Amino acid sequence: MAGPFIATVSIFLHTPEIIEEDGQPDFKVVGYYQNVALNAFSIPHAKEIISVHLEDGPIEWSDSTLREVNPASLDPGIAKGHFQKLK
Repeated sequence: MAGPFIATVSIFLHTPEIIEEDGQPDFKVVGYYQNVALNAFSIPHAKEIISVHLEDGPIEWSDSTLREVNPASLDPGIAKGHFQKLK
């Protein structure tokens, strides 16, 4: 049975980005976290969907979280806007 999942995904960039301030290099970004809400049939299916759609670099699953959620426990605006039934 399909269920809603929420993930916080750790992504390492293929190429680090140098962030400049006032025309001078300020710091290097090597990755970021992305929050994702999705419907999937299982945790492996959710990981597959996420992996296909986040293409900036490899996902560090050991530094990410992925869990099934009960939409009723979420803010109604989030549940309505992000979770629809799979056919």
